[in-house]
Amino acid sequence: MHEFKKSTLEEVLSVLESGSRPSGGVDTESGTIPSLGGENISQDGRMYYGVIKKVHDGFYRNMPRGHLFPYDVLINKDGAQTGKVAIYKGDFPYAAINEHLFLMRGKANVIEQRFLFYYLFFEATQQQIIKMITGSAQPGINSSFIKHIMINVPPTELQRRIAEILNTIDEAIQKTEALISKLKAMKQGLLHDLLTCGLDKNGKLRDLKAHPEQFKNSALGRIPKGWRITNLAKLVIRAEYGISVSLEDDNGIPVLRMNNLFAGEVDLSELKYSKSREASNLLLNPRDVLFNRTNSMDHVGRTAIWRGQWKKVSFASYLVRIVPDYSKLIPEYLNLWLNSQSTQILIRKYATPSVHQVNINPTNLQKADITLPQSVEEQYTMVDAADSHDARIHTEEQYRDKLKLQKKGLMHDLLTGKVRVRV
Repeated sequence: MHEFKKSTLEEVLSVLESGSRPSGGVDTESGTIPSLGGENISQDGRMYYGVIKKVHDGFYRNMPRGHLFPYDVLINKDGAQTGKVAIYKGDFPYAAINEHLFLMRGKANVIEQRFLFYYLFFEATQQQIIKMITGSAQPGINSSFIKHIMINVPPTELQRRIAEILNTIDEAIQKTEALISKLKAMKQGLLHDLLTCGLDKNGKLRDLKAHPEQFKNSALGRIPKGWRITNLAKLVIRAEYGISVSLEDDNGIPVLRMNNLFAGEVDLSELKYSKSREASNLLLNPRDVLFNRTNSMDHVGRTAIWRGQWKKVSFASYLVRIVPDYSKLIPEYLNLWLNSQSTQILIRKYATPSVHQVNINPTNLQKADITLPQSVEEQYTMVDAADSHDARIHTEEQYRDKLKLQKKGLMHDLLTGKVRVRV
């Protein structure tokens, strides 16, 4: 550690300032200059521009402080997310911060901005910042917090090298996340193609333009030969509600709820439990399809398939277990169909409003028409194609998570000096 000098954050900063708020009390969206706040800082230290408030040019020019420059380090100074940090990379020609952020600039030849960002993002430093938070109704930190935050500062050349290493792994994480997002977007396109064209005997998507002879006319337009359109009720042999009992945080039989259904699969985190006889008497079987019958319009209709991960698992009353006739409709195909965007739009037409939510009961759900291959074998082939795409998404997600773990370990080793970096 002889290369690292222990200092307070105050000793290494040349600028710490907050932004200003317009005289009207809130940022106006009719302005031209972005005015960034806590909502523009994500938990992973990146800038988020999904929602941007703006101020007028005249207000920006007359601001006494809070003008942003490339590589300013930003920290959220109040609210539930106090302490969140990010580094601004000059994404706009002109930009400012509002009164909910501090910007920080280090002293020249003392601390490098990217190193400052990573050090403040470092878990150990975040714990220091949390201790500086005051207030309960409106938590926050004031400018004096920099007097108490300790930082180990190596020579600037070493700071740059450390920042480069961490930035490299950050870029790899971002590229992987971009690929995951692309693959997920492609999945909906794949589902649409599978559910409207299907696969030929060679396992290739049928092409209506190239091979119109492989299709026939129907009430819903051209569909592949060997397919049919039928009412879902004719294919379902059982649809039943889950248990309506109070749930516990631990002990008993796991009970799946709406938040456990995600992207067609069951997420086994954040489980609730029940010791009731009802839970013991209503257990899921492998390949049961679960449908969320009531919630907001955004969440009603959420569907997943139970893969039999555990032997004893029940489900809550606002979920419906759907069991199809396997000889006509395999559960995996039903799960694909219910999770497609077109089907989600279709079934929401059957939603009935109630207080603060909507409901799609099983009877109404089964009024929907489903297009499917009469051949169960083709249904399995289509499911396999979708599963192969999901497997690639899962592989990339595992790689991203591995990178994040590596980054966490590297930050500890590099920022504490535990591992020496060659300049």
